[in-house]
Amino acid sequence: MILVYAGRRPGSAAFPAANVEFVGEQIEQLLEGLRPRVVVGSAAAGADLLVLGAALRVGAGAHVQLAGTRAAFREGSVADKDPTWGRRFDALLAQRAVTTTEIALAQDAEESYRAVTAELLRKAADVREVGEEIVVLAVSVPRKGVDHTEELVEAQRAAGGLVLRIDPARTAQRTPRAFVAMPFGTKPYLERRWHNYDADLTYRRLLVPALLDAGYRPLRADTDALLEVIDHTMLREIATADVLVADLAMLNPNVMWELGVRHAWRRSGTILIAPDWVRNPFDVARIPVHGYRRGARAFREADLVEAVAHLRKVFAQVDRRADDSPVFASFGSLAEVQLPAARVPTAALPAPGELLAEITLAVDRRRPSELDGLVAKINALALDPATAATLVEQAGYALNALDEHERARKALAPLARADTQHQRRRLQEQYAHALIRSAGAGSATARLKEAQKRVTAVIDVHGPSGETYGLLGSIHKQRVKDALDGARTPAATDLAAAIDAYDEGFRGDPTDFYPGINAIALLRLRGQHLGGPKQDLRRAAELLPVVRFAVERQGAYDGDVWAQLTLAECALHEHLLKGAKRSLKDAGRLYGAAGARADAQQRRSALRQLDLMLAAGDPPAAIEPLRAAFG
Repeated sequence: MILVYAGRRPGSAAFPAANVEFVGEQIEQLLEGLRPRVVVGSAAAGADLLVLGAALRVGAGAHVQLAGTRAAFREGSVADKDPTWGRRFDALLAQRAVTTTEIALAQDAEESYRAVTAELLRKAADVREVGEEIVVLAVSVPRKGVDHTEELVEAQRAAGGLVLRIDPARTAQRTPRAFVAMPFGTKPYLERRWHNYDADLTYRRLLVPALLDAGYRPLRADTDALLEVIDHTMLREIATADVLVADLAMLNPNVMWELGVRHAWRRSGTILIAPDWVRNPFDVARIPVHGYRRGARAFREADLVEAVAHLRKVFAQVDRRADDSPVFASFGSLAEVQLPAARVPTAALPAPGELLAEITLAVDRRRPSELDGLVAKINALALDPATAATLVEQAGYALNALDEHERARKALAPLARADTQHQRRRLQEQYAHALIRSAGAGSATARLKEAQKRVTAVIDVHGPSGETYGLLGSIHKQRVKDALDGARTPAATDLAAAIDAYDEGFRGDPTDFYPGINAIALLRLRGQHLGGPKQDLRRAAELLPVVRFAVERQGAYDGDVWAQLTLAECALHEHLLKGAKRSLKDAGRLYGAAGARADAQQRRSALRQLDLMLAAGDPPAAIEPLRAAFG
């Protein structure tokens, strides 16, 4: 995606200086969702520099167009507002990902700025790649007189392109809240034979941009974590949110329950969305359900832009007087439910809903340090223990998802240890995952021992699953890697246990390629370098086409980085098993494609696997060029 941006400078009623932080938060949320490859705009104080900074933080490249020389632009359009803007300008334009172009000034200053505006869309078209969409972000609202941002907006609209807005005059206190009810995380979707359906993708890429454009603050609660306080935090948000958006993907029972509560309590302000392959249940047959197209782990950009364009209009036109609840449509004389008055929050004891909003914002902005601070803040407050525990749990899950495993371990440890009967399956699995990946102070041996104890206990209570087999495989695989990193021979029992766990996981669900590719890797490494029998190599070779088939069934060519990484690793193993040079070329191409799109977590995962192969004895000539794809 190419994002073209423009907007207001601070210090007026159109963009009060006091509102800079809130506007910056919204811009970060938006760009974390859209994830543009390149942004194109200028670098004036205010909106321009906020967008440019957010773009660089999400890994985008930037083409900056300046009216006049850099020095003159800095003096007249940046530092005149505040010296801190000048320092920000210098720091951002010094980044290697930024290309700066100076556009000669015309006699008429207005013509100069108009020329820069016109150049933005031309530059975007020049750098656009096949399949990419151009989107305009206007951090402004229209004003009378000359308005170069609106000229950009009108040019984009004339070309049939999407325009998103953030109003820099609107404060946090004046912004209505939208409660999003939907599945969380990545999970199996058996009806479509998808093992890894990324539910979060709809929230980040579709709902956050559409809701921000429509003037809402998105609020999202992990219902699995909040079930214990269903009578407190979530019920109040379901009842009082200006808008509730329910995503019917997977027909998740928690989401349907929340939707039923909202329909019973509120006559209006409820919007239903669903992927276009969901068969809407009879219960909502009389209600409009707004469809969108997506795959298991990715959106096609054209589909994403189309869906955002549609939903932003739906959200902006919510009629809070109309009956969109089938309950109130049938019994129009009903009165809406009035909950008991909430405790008035204070600085010393904020409302749980406000804390949930802070967690949502920190997750959307991918700010682990802010989540860390919120965990400490929640633990220090005199909140109801169940409320505090579930808010911390949601923050802990988010830290794991952000690859901040040591922080997640610290947050989740008291909760997991309090669950002495191991009834909270997801909590125990998340804590075990944090223990396996954590690199904090203390003994790695002790962490892995505790992780194994908890996963084994979960299996005893709930039975085995693909998740628990994967965790067991990861525990033993980490022991193997720790031994190799320490120049020691891995214990044969750990190698065997890791292979058995991954093999069992793949046998239990042949559509899940994660345990399959790990079984191949460890079988090959044991057979080639770690004293295993030759039958290990035969078994690895037999598994290769099966894993490839599993990947391709899940949409490997639909922009899914995990699928691309798995296909790349399949090609690498084929080369190392059979000596096929063509396979090594395929591996290089696929790793390169995945590396260009991978986020930080995916890069670290790919590097861990390649480092394991190097440590076990694979040839550096084959592995090192592939590592280079991930920096």
